[in-house]
Amino acid sequence: MAGRRERVERPELTDSAADREDRLPPESELQKLRIPFVRKAGLTIGGAEQEAFVLDIGLKGVFVEHEEPLPAGAEVLLRLPLPGREIPLTATCRLAWWKPAEKSLETKSLPAGVGLEFQDISETDQAHVRGLLEEYCRQDPQARHFLRHWPDTKRLGDDP
Repeated sequence: MAGRRERVERPELTDSAADREDRLPPESELQKLRIPFVRKAGLTIGGAEQEAFVLDIGLKGVFVEHEEPLPAGAEVLLRLPLPGREIPLTATCRLAWWKPAEKSLETKSLPAGVGLEFQDISETDQAHVRGLLEEYCRQDPQARHFLRHWPDTKRLGDDP
């Protein structure tokens, strides 16, 4: 019929579910993986609210750009919009580490910031974070640049 286009399947471009699952790292590596995830987030630290940029995310926490150090073990409330969700992730986090601007890491370049470890996060939010990581891993393996040691090389230096 005129004006109607037939859909042509291209099997060489489709992945089977098994192929996509094969692209997932073992659970032990998925636990360490951090992926690029640049989003504006809300932080509440000591009752004071502020905005900051999250630069990467993993199952255990996030890295947030932050110029000033925070007290060791500081409690931070994180509100982070996630793709496909109207309600942001909300988690109580603990300051795990701080990276001053002048300190460089061997495996990547990051601005001054803080590593926030999830302490209290809902199962729904945790599952959504896992989904983000799994989706990222199913991409072309060459796109996975935040975990350079997976799967064949060792972790370098003081990369947190």
